[in-house]
Amino acid sequence: MRKTAERILVGFSGGADSTAAVLLLREQGWDVTGLHFLVDPAEKSASVTAEKIADALEMPLILKDVSKRFDDIVIRNFCLEYRAGRTPNPCILCNPSVKFHVLCEEADRMGIFHIATGHYARIHQDPKGNLFIKKGADSKKDQSYMLYRLTKDVLARTLFPLGGVDSKEEIRRYLEECGAPNARSEDSQDICFIQSGAYQEFLQERGVVSVPGPFKDRNGKILGMHGGIQSYTPGQRKGLGIALGRPAYVVDIDSNKNTVILGAEEELYRNRVELRDAFFTVHGSVDVLPEAYRDLPVEVKLRYTVKGAEAVLRQEGDSPITVLFDRPQRAPAPGQSAVFYVKDLLIGGGCIR
Repeated sequence: MRKTAERILVGFSGGADSTAAVLLLREQGWDVTGLHFLVDPAEKSASVTAEKIADALEMPLILKDVSKRFDDIVIRNFCLEYRAGRTPNPCILCNPSVKFHVLCEEADRMGIFHIATGHYARIHQDPKGNLFIKKGADSKKDQSYMLYRLTKDVLARTLFPLGGVDSKEEIRRYLEECGAPNARSEDSQDICFIQSGAYQEFLQERGVVSVPGPFKDRNGKILGMHGGIQSYTPGQRKGLGIALGRPAYVVDIDSNKNTVILGAEEELYRNRVELRDAFFTVHGSVDVLPEAYRDLPVEVKLRYTVKGAEAVLRQEGDSPITVLFDRPQRAPAPGQSAVFYVKDLLIGGGCIR
């Protein structure tokens, strides 16, 4: 228990994870205030839930309208990426540019240094004093992948109370013991601003119009017509709307020619990917691969939900930073992030070209 209760600002959705984070911080002696993000102020259900849970916890709660910043940064990028035939991950942009940015900004306004969230991740300090994100103890819930663009200045003031928890069930039991009313609440969905996975309708509403174009094979032969490139992602087999008499997969998307390339499963595998917008925790955003990381053996995650693959990082001359895999990887998707780990420590990442 801390002798003097120090104030901390916690990102608070009203779900099980953020509630557990609040209760754990209180047990450690923190004076906790919650900050709830209003991504869509017209949608009241999320904020009503957050206020209800905050009242039950007897915790001060600030409702912060972040809709303009969210629209300008996250949704704009989401639409641009799909228009370009890429597959974005909006959470990776939202975390540093909206959630943690606003948490730090609001904490500064209140004269508070420390912030916290309910992410399943940890923070590690090396012997030189460098801070790194570390994988959460629960490998099934680990969210470090989503946080790779957080700066060292943000990490210096951040706590992740759930990082050492072994399982989500442990959190739910803890909440039940504490009498929290949301111990068995459902986990949040992947894309918070799109209901029921209806992203095609969302894109249409935002002006990303579906333009029909050709399905082709690698030799340029037209196989049929598609309904718009934003409906497809590398590795996709279901929902193609075309019957070829054999299994067919999306192996590439050419946005300049509005073309979706189909092929056999073996055509999905890549032994390398090039990156853009690379970011390393110690160095920040870089165009040139830091010397310490050249030919460094790393584990690389190409999506949040897949296991890491062994690889090395390399850059030749003015070419992009490149990930070279020990074994070919299935369907790396442009727009997704490749995130690098040395053992459990996250060192950086970049967006797949």
